[in-house]
Amino acid sequence: MKPCTLFLVLLLPFYHIGNISAQTNIGGPFYSDSVLTKANSPYIVTSDITVFQGNTLTIEPGVEIIFDVLKKIILKGSLHAVGTVSDSIRLSGKNHGRYQGIEVWSNDSARDYQMKMQYCVVEDAGNVVFFQLYMPRGRFDFKHCSFRNNLDVFMDHPGYVDTTVFDSCSFIGNNDCINGGGWSSNAVIISNSFFKNNRIGTTGGIITNCVFMEHRDYAVTNQVLLKDCILYNNKIGLVGRQYDGATAINNQIIYNEVGVNIMTWQNGPQKNLKLKDNIICHNKKWNIEYKFNNNITLDTNCYCLSDSTQIRATISDGYVNPSYGLVTFSYKDSCTPTMGPPPPPPTSASLQMVQAINIDIYPNPASGKVTVKWDEHNTEIRSVHVTDVSGKVIVPVTSVTGNKLEIDLSGFDRGIYIIKLIDRSGFVTSKKVAVQ
Repeated sequence: MKPCTLFLVLLLPFYHIGNISAQTNIGGPFYSDSVLTKANSPYIVTSDITVFQGNTLTIEPGVEIIFDVLKKIILKGSLHAVGTVSDSIRLSGKNHGRYQGIEVWSNDSARDYQMKMQYCVVEDAGNVVFFQLYMPRGRFDFKHCSFRNNLDVFMDHPGYVDTTVFDSCSFIGNNDCINGGGWSSNAVIISNSFFKNNRIGTTGGIITNCVFMEHRDYAVTNQVLLKDCILYNNKIGLVGRQYDGATAINNQIIYNEVGVNIMTWQNGPQKNLKLKDNIICHNKKWNIEYKFNNNITLDTNCYCLSDSTQIRATISDGYVNPSYGLVTFSYKDSCTPTMGPPPPPPTSASLQMVQAINIDIYPNPASGKVTVKWDEHNTEIRSVHVTDVSGKVIVPVTSVTGNKLEIDLSGFDRGIYIIKLIDRSGFVTSKKVAVQ
């Protein structure tokens, strides 16, 4: 294999010059279809924006929107904010001050989607998306978006919102992420997403193939479906409401303070939660904490223990507190979680590092140079490694400046390689690249 060459690209402060100024102030009513162009970015929202019903506000890739404190977008029409893997859209508060977010009103004439956001970075909002109560609304689509340091991300009200999808998104350092995930008839669909260091991950929804880590209250409240997810090192992994049809299947619920807390919604139906084929292991206080007065029978799960007496000791129910009912369980003899114990508590310095690392690699597949780009807001990358599939480091980069790196792969043999980003706290994020 030939020697490779690395090129560091510094991201300098980025200013677009419009006709006469380096920024564009916007606000007020939008009475017709409107486009925010990259050429006139950044946009400063100095007063509330209202997009009227029947109209669409389109935001081009690469646009940055900066909100003055407490300003918002009132969406009676539609919003189309679709960035690209190499040119994302960013919404933030001025000097990271708190703005209100996007307030959604009724839109019976929504075009395809009332809101479509892809490859967007949204931070500093009070509520990224919130709703006027009891109004029917159109569809919502969020893909490849990063939500961080907001109070709430999505405030849903079941029965009044059409299909909502979050796919391949990250939620880092927020208060509540998705609150009110809906019922089975119109549940929010959440897939392939990463949640870390929020207060609450999601309340309800159809949730598949997601990771939830380090939530201060709980990671998930299950109202519909939780499947193929990892709930790791949270205060409570799963709060299992006993809704009719609520199911948690084939998840890893490991190394939390409490693995599964089972209770019932106030005045809700007292149905058994379907908790089946999960790995519920190594939770510090209880694997199962049952806090309702009727007895419950659980399906078969694995507790990383082969003795029923030992498993019983990890379950809190009426045997621990006679105010509650009793749990009957069955179990598999053995299973192996895919993640080991969490590391020791971080130092005060590393606690400042709460953003996830979202990596974009392009082109991919590649035969020459590739660009590796990560969040602009994340400037705490310590090193970048290129390894083969066996983990052997081929190219180490120990001095990283900015948030963009070019790597020349023209001398690499054909195959799959791994690009790893390591932050100051030692957290590793990796992504594959194919060399043709």
